[in-house]
Amino acid sequence: MNSTKAHSVFTPVKLSTNSLPKSVFNVSVNSELIKQAVVMYWARLKQNTAHTKTRSEVSGGGRKPWRQKGTGRARAGSIRSPLWKGGGITFGPRTHSENAQKISPALRRKALSGVLTDRSKDKKVIVVSALTLTVPKTKEALLALAGLPIDEGSILFIDVKVDPMLLRATRNLPYITCRCVKDVNALDVLMHNWVVITQDALPQLEQRTNPTLKEAQ
Repeated sequence: MNSTKAHSVFTPVKLSTNSLPKSVFNVSVNSELIKQAVVMYWARLKQNTAHTKTRSEVSGGGRKPWRQKGTGRARAGSIRSPLWKGGGITFGPRTHSENAQKISPALRRKALSGVLTDRSKDKKVIVVSALTLTVPKTKEALLALAGLPIDEGSILFIDVKVDPMLLRATRNLPYITCRCVKDVNALDVLMHNWVVITQDALPQLEQRTNPTLKEAQ
């Protein structure tokens, strides 16, 4: 059974040892599934600004350029054909279809559990009592981090609801990201070396990755 020591995020006081949910932090890691999830999330982050017009979207071309027979030239129905200069584009990038990637919700949950298990095996998961600050200052956040057994690397904070004070205090720290349980995904975990999660967020994270537990209650 995987276990980790819980610490206060503001004071270096050691709390009681907490066992991490095995259904979240002790599952089989499917690297191919995680890869599919990462590709999907990266595709969703793209802005999709490249967009070309087809022959139906290009203006003009309502009249047939010349009659069908008798001119000696090839047949032409519109000056907006992809064969003409200034015509439509065939198979060009489209805003809504260029980066379309889909994975079922069940596979997304498995990918999230897989990356969390990987971080847990590396002993990069820390459970804390709370993730709140009294003042929205970066110095206060750094003092709070000093009480955690973290050497170096980026940190992902997971809580039931992100504290506004903590969010403002860490916005100048590029190696820290705050996420609530309902928004965290596999890419968020993979992009950070450490995962710091609150005690209250553990049950909700377990319910999110295993919806059957919620139905059984």
